[in-house]
Amino acid sequence: MQANNPVPAAGPLHPDRLAEQFGHELALRKFQHCPQCGHKRLQSNTENRLACSHCGWRWYSNPACAAGAIILNPAREMLLLRRSMEPARGQLSLPGGFVNQGESAEQAILREIREETRLECEPPTYLLSFPNFYRFDGMAYWVLDLFFVTHTAHPADARLSSESTELCWIQPARIDDNQIAFYSGKVALAEYLRQTG
Repeated sequence: MQANNPVPAAGPLHPDRLAEQFGHELALRKFQHCPQCGHKRLQSNTENRLACSHCGWRWYSNPACAAGAIILNPAREMLLLRRSMEPARGQLSLPGGFVNQGESAEQAILREIREETRLECEPPTYLLSFPNFYRFDGMAYWVLDLFFVTHTAHPADARLSSESTELCWIQPARIDDNQIAFYSGKVALAEYLRQTG
């Protein structure tokens, strides 16, 4: 991987700076009335909580879970998708998406792979997790991204979904991390390269 700035294999983002810039303050602006009693003053007592001083309602900004996949073909090339929509339109990303209710992360990643590429893959092996921010519809959400490694024996079966404009099979060591859409994806790629030498 060509990297201008080394990507840590693990470790936290800077939540104070990111929450201030993207998450917590934005949530405070969006949520102006208590959804339980309608009171206009919501208070922020911690970096991830809003509370109503009138009725006691509380909201915790806990992260959503998402799963991402490093998919390898028999030539040990990795599949990257060029995004067709925001956030990060035009950049490359690992296949993946949000975990649905009642679904394990392993089930979610195999479903997302089928939805985004139509590929059938081997059972995934856990790689790492890493925090991320995801911007959608004027809001920014904390996300915990869980990454897995899997293999497909039939890379020619891959097909584009509406979420992507291009399927790219690339040798992992040749990936330019400046083209990768999300910081957590860069971390996953760096960790995969570290583990595989």
